[in-house]
Amino acid sequence: MEFDDNLPRFICSDALRIRQIIINLIGNAIKFTKQGQILTHVSIYENKNENEHNNMIQIKVKDTGIGIDQTQQSNLFKAFSKLDDQENLNPLGVGLGLMISNELAKKLSEPYFQNTGLQISSQQNQGTEFKFLIMNHSQTFNINESQNRKNTQFQQLDIINEEIIKNTNCQCKKILIVDDTKFNIIALQSYLQMIFNISSEAADSYEQCFEKLQNNFCNLQNCVGFKIIFMDICMPEVDGIEITKRIRKNSKYQNIIIVGCSGYSPESQEYQNCQEAGMNDYLYKPIDKQQLKYLIQKYY
Repeated sequence: MEFDDNLPRFICSDALRIRQIIINLIGNAIKFTKQGQILTHVSIYENKNENEHNNMIQIKVKDTGIGIDQTQQSNLFKAFSKLDDQENLNPLGVGLGLMISNELAKKLSEPYFQNTGLQISSQQNQGTEFKFLIMNHSQTFNINESQNRKNTQFQQLDIINEEIIKNTNCQCKKILIVDDTKFNIIALQSYLQMIFNISSEAADSYEQCFEKLQNNFCNLQNCVGFKIIFMDICMPEVDGIEITKRIRKNSKYQNIIIVGCSGYSPESQEYQNCQEAGMNDYLYKPIDKQQLKYLIQKYY
């Protein structure tokens, strides 16, 4: 790992998200680099046209692996995408890692840059370089403080956000995902955790759903249990519509928002059945990030 000599002594940003991105990038580099090296480089971002952005930090992860053909680079930020099978290509896909890392990188570069996520530079058989920007929120940016940065480490600083403020006393989970398919649970939980910084519980059956509902309470006065349930409609044995009806019969759970999840169109009869059962909203599969963001902002 290399650091430029002129880096500031302290960098104030979201250390957890930066770490997640770097781990994901290095992990993918390891998959596709059979020999050679992987280098991480941290520097001050130099923008010749906008000097006021000199408090941006640029992080690069570069490997000497097989590289990625330009025709396939657009697939990298899609969930569980796989590259076409090429000669000597490791068959492992990129999972959710790059998609989530791209969204995190967009957040870290705000407010100076909008929608500036991961940037890729690669040619087949010549290696790959990913880079992203982070906003340094330190009020002072004294480059003269820095000397030799070979042994410099980031110092983690606590950043207060709305989730921490709202949940200072109660640590109970606020979202429950009810789905019998593990893939769907992992995908939705990853979205909630990585993009919105929200932890969630999961249940794969009617029995487990009610067990989670009953146990997700603490003795604190401000505890409300779950705020939102994402309910898969096509559950085996007892489906999501019937589970919703049974939840609504219990006055204790009347204020919980229930969002039906299905691949059927909102114009279908199923959507009307969801409303009649007591669901508050509908999330169409495959999950669209903007639709999910709208629901979180509306109900969370």
